[in-house]
Amino acid sequence: MNKKCPNCGKEVNLGEAKCPFCGYDFVNNINAKIPADLGMMGIKLNNVPKKKKKTKPENKKIEKNIDSKVEVAKTQELKQARKNKAAKKNKGWLWLLACLAFLTFGYIGFYVGSNFNSIQHSTSSESNSNNSHNHVKKSATSKTSSRQQDKQSKSVQKQDTNTKLFTSTQVQPAISNQEEIKNFLTGVFTKPQANKFISGENNSDFRQLRDVTLSWEPNDVNIKIILLNVSQKGNDYTLNYLVYYNFITGRKQIMVYNNGLLARDDSAFHIVRLGSGCLIK
Repeated sequence: MNKKCPNCGKEVNLGEAKCPFCGYDFVNNINAKIPADLGMMGIKLNNVPKKKKKTKPENKKIEKNIDSKVEVAKTQELKQARKNKAAKKNKGWLWLLACLAFLTFGYIGFYVGSNFNSIQHSTSSESNSNNSHNHVKKSATSKTSSRQQDKQSKSVQKQDTNTKLFTSTQVQPAISNQEEIKNFLTGVFTKPQANKFISGENNSDFRQLRDVTLSWEPNDVNIKIILLNVSQKGNDYTLNYLVYYNFITGRKQIMVYNNGLLARDDSAFHIVRLGSGCLIK
């Protein structure tokens, strides 16, 4: 036999002290609360699907705004990246154009400078040759008047009024050893030796000339020296001269040296400096 629960209306066994469905106490007649998962009729509601909460339209608007802002930021980043790439390309072209302009101007300057130097050297060589011709004329005329100059050099004296001492001033004689200077320079340029230079191997002109002549043998070249002008002051000789190189291979070149300096002692000449050299041809 079954009995009916007065609380939830379910049928239960007679021996049950409490309702298994709602927990009603049959002995003490105490009502029990209906569990949260039971309906009004004591039916469990666990299997009933819960209704989904509808999202508010404001949240959707916020999400749309966020998405639109993200898209705008992405598009701006893409535009900025494209601008940066274009700027890098433009900078590369600008650098290339600047380098090309620098090279072209440098080449033009070098070409103009080389032509100017060649013209200047040609004019200087012509003037030096004219000076050499004039020097030859002067040397020829000076021979006739050398005796008179010797007499005048002996008679010219200066008197010091305080000490009453007399010192004679001698007139510089004409340079008559130009052939000796030519032969000396020819030997130096053919085969340089340290003992013919002041300071020996420490002389920078000796080291440079020695390094140049290492590329050929003395018999492979014929060297000719032409003195443009020579001035003497005591035992020092300042000179400008040309050096003609004639190689056995047929190659020829001409160098001009300005402001060379030779020193002469009792035995021979010694080179203080060769002078500033420049290739003419």
